[in-house]
Amino acid sequence: MLFDIAKYVGIDEHLGELAITLLITQKSHEIFMEKGISERVFLDSMKNIRVWTETYIDGNSERFGMREYGYVHYNLRADILRHGRLEFQHGHFESDDYEIDGHIIKKGSPVIFTHIPADGPFPPEAVEESFRLAYQYYKLDKLTPFVTHSWLIHPAVKKFCKPESNMAKFCDCFHYLYHEDQEKWWDLWRVFGGGASCDYLTLLPEKTSLQRNVKAYLLEGGKLGEAYGVLLHDGEKRL
Repeated sequence: MLFDIAKYVGIDEHLGELAITLLITQKSHEIFMEKGISERVFLDSMKNIRVWTETYIDGNSERFGMREYGYVHYNLRADILRHGRLEFQHGHFESDDYEIDGHIIKKGSPVIFTHIPADGPFPPEAVEESFRLAYQYYKLDKLTPFVTHSWLIHPAVKKFCKPESNMAKFCDCFHYLYHEDQEKWWDLWRVFGGGASCDYLTLLPEKTSLQRNVKAYLLEGGKLGEAYGVLLHDGEKRL
C-alpha cells in the first residue's frame, strides 16, 4: 500500500515510505499517550526512523528514503519500545528448556526480547542502565529472562574484537545458546554501510578497526550470522 500511494503521487517509492512513516508518527504519539507511555520513551522509540533513513542515504547516493517500515511499524504501534540505549519487546522463549544457576527457563515461557539499534556505541554502563529501565517499566517478575537474537553475540565476534571492547562485553552479558551462520551475511551493512555487498568483500572499506578486523575475518573464509542468547536480571544487575 505504501508503494502504491508513492507511485500514485509520482514520487520514489522509498521516499514515499519515509514520508508516510513520518506522517504516521502523529497517530503513533496518540497511541503512546493513551497507553501512558512517557514522551521520552516515545521520542527514543522513534529514533529508528532516523537509523533506517541514514542507512538508506548511505547506500543510495545521498538520496532520502527508507526500506524498513516492516520493522519500524512495531515502534510506531508501541510494540517495541526503547529504554535508554536498547529496545525491548514482549515475547516467548524459543529454545528448549534451559537452566541458569538453578533457574529453569521453560520453552514458550514469557521473556523480554532485546534489540540493539544501530546508532552508535553501546558501552557496558549504558547497556546495564537499559536493562534496569526495562525491568522497571515492564514491572517484571524476579528473574524474568531477557533474550536476544543478534549477530552481536555470534561466537565469531570474539575472534576479531578485543576482550575490553564494547562488543565483546555485550557478548558476555548473555548465556549463548546457539547460532546460525549465513553464506551471505545480511547484517554486513551494520559494519560497512548501506552499500556494502558480500559479493565484493575486497572492496569493503577499512576506515575503522572494526571494519578492518571484520573484513580480514571474512576474506579468510570466516562466517557470521545470528546467535540466540539469554540472561537473567533481578532489577539491579545481571546474574
